[in-house]
Amino acid sequence: MELVKEALYYQQPTANRYLLDFKSISHLYDYNPYINDSYSRRLKSISGYPSALRRELSSILKDYNKKIGAGYKTLENIKKISHNAVIVMTGQQPGFLTGPLYTVYKALAACLLAERLNKKLHIPVVPVFWIGSEDHDFREINHVTLPGRDEPVRLEIYCKNQGYQSVGNISLTPGMKLVLEQVIKNCPGEHQQVLADKLFDTFEDSNTLGQWFAVILAWLFRDLGLVLADALLPGLRRIQAPFFYRAVLENKEVEDAFCRGYYDVASLGLKPQVKYEPGHSHIFFYYNGQRTALFRNGDSFRSRDGKLRWHKNEMLLLAETEPQLFSPNVVLKPVAVEMMFPLLAYVGGPGEISYYGMLKNIYRHYNRQIPIVYPRPGITLVEPRALKYLNRYKIRAVDFLKDHNGCIHNYLQQTQEVSIDEIFDKFKKDIISAHSELCRQVKVIDNRIDKLADKHLLDILKKVSWLKNKLEQYNRQSHRTSLNQLHWLKHRLLPYNCWQH
Repeated sequence: MELVKEALYYQQPTANRYLLDFKSISHLYDYNPYINDSYSRRLKSISGYPSALRRELSSILKDYNKKIGAGYKTLENIKKISHNAVIVMTGQQPGFLTGPLYTVYKALAACLLAERLNKKLHIPVVPVFWIGSEDHDFREINHVTLPGRDEPVRLEIYCKNQGYQSVGNISLTPGMKLVLEQVIKNCPGEHQQVLADKLFDTFEDSNTLGQWFAVILAWLFRDLGLVLADALLPGLRRIQAPFFYRAVLENKEVEDAFCRGYYDVASLGLKPQVKYEPGHSHIFFYYNGQRTALFRNGDSFRSRDGKLRWHKNEMLLLAETEPQLFSPNVVLKPVAVEMMFPLLAYVGGPGEISYYGMLKNIYRHYNRQIPIVYPRPGITLVEPRALKYLNRYKIRAVDFLKDHNGCIHNYLQQTQEVSIDEIFDKFKKDIISAHSELCRQVKVIDNRIDKLADKHLLDILKKVSWLKNKLEQYNRQSHRTSLNQLHWLKHRLLPYNCWQH
């Protein structure tokens, strides 16, 4: 297997700056992930993590990871957390069959980074995967995309009356098992039977999507020591109770801190990753099992539609006594999680990198610093058939990923006996020149000819463009086999015009 490293662009402008021009946005973050000194400084800043909290956290993680079948190395890593280990964390909501490929890549990157920092810093560094089971956006996790014979195949699972229920609590159903059978059927290969047996066994032994997701990850990373932490674990919610209390008590200050971060990003000409809504508390509250966004209104909190309402004092009491009823949104989640762990670094994707860029003032409100945000890898798998086509048409994979339409167009240009682009570009220039000279000569008859002449030229150029398009169509038809192969390549490397992961 050959590994090729290339720099590609994300759609999120903040993430692109973070990767390619960190200096221009460094003031939004506390650490530069690309220099060694950052890791030493961050290590020093988290050295005072309370021993009692370490023991409590380790006990919760040990019980949970044993239940999901974690390997020996994972349990040993949890022991290290109870002593002096620090954490490299990543996370994702529990998707069907682990969700997008980048979920696995993030977990792998956290394991490898932890191993590297363990040697560099001479202190135990443990990889932890935060399972965002509290998330309620079912549409984000209800599908799996397979390569398919000629184009991508999307398979979806369904859930009745899901509403705003946390996805980690969604029960597994016979219908989901049927989708799993379809996935296995569409994934032939030497490992198909082993994979099928394991997935069906874990499916039968699990009750919810969150549990099944965790069991699969524990199995995949059993030899790398990955520790799993589910956001819905009651023990973790108890640890977070003081955080939720402050989030309610100081909610106006929290909103003001986020507002400043929002405009810090916007002032750079970048689009903030999260919309600013005045009065949004950045807290969810579980009401009848539904994750309900809260908005602050004077001394009370209400649902978005105003039908549900609680007094601030009532919320403060609930935060202390029933913290499992509270859940942070994307603005408060990073600091809510970071306050539980001796967090050295977080492995994040482009969206998470962009989120963190808005949160420095939130962290300051809680007297904390943003952890080192380490960019996750993006991986494109080029299988033998795809590599054969790339070589046949003399296209580099990275060029195809950046501009697949341009690569296909260039191939057609190279195979033409004459260049359609060059011929028609010259023809248009000649027409424009001749038309201009014609107008100059006849203008002496009547000046009103200018407007008519402009319309006449536009009509001519449209007809020329139509003719060019027809010729290109004929050219594509004469290269139908090659184009079919290039389009297959596009579906394989860029399914639905997106990166594989």
